[in-house]
Amino acid sequence: MVRTIVAAALVLGQVALASADDKQEIGKDRCLFDVKLCPGGEEYNIVDKYDHLKEALEKGASVYTPEELIHLKKSQKSTEETLTLLGIGCH
Repeated sequence: MVRTIVAAALVLGQVALASADDKQEIGKDRCLFDVKLCPGGEEYNIVDKYDHLKEALEKGASVYTPEELIHLKKSQKSTEETLTLLGIGCH
């Protein structure tokens, strides 16, 4: 009986940890970090990428780590520069 309770507690603890890890991933746009994680394996076009970066940065620290936010800000700046060079501008 005690072994059953201990085993159940261990399993429930692992489920709780997995749920906490999964929760950290909810709302993150992983395609902005690695093209292999994009839907269908295709990278966003530059205008869509800018839009996705803007949305991700609006979510801020409630979804992304400080390191991820730094990466997103750098990527947004680079994307803005490219859009300007192409004469598209940001919308």
